Amino acid sequence: MKVGQFSTPVAKLHGAMEALQRAWIDTQQHWDDATSENLDRVYVEPLLRELKEIIESTVPLSEGMSQAQRACAPRGQNNES
Repeated sequence: MKVGQFSTPVAKLHGAMEALQRAWIDTQQHWDDATSENLDRVYVEPLLRELKEIIESTVPLSEGMSQAQRACAPRGQNNES
């Protein structure tokens, strides 16, 4: 992975977040009591919300890093590979 390249790690994080969501939905179909509601409210929902914010925040950061890399590259050299 090149410095400033976020697409692969972010894709993995996004996949893990989706897997967690699917697993939690499946779990909720079999576990529906006060403890599961507390777990959802205290841990699962905040975690999913924070993961979404992290993923969304990498978009402008990645774009800025790409622009900086292009601006700093020697003339005629394509640094986007």
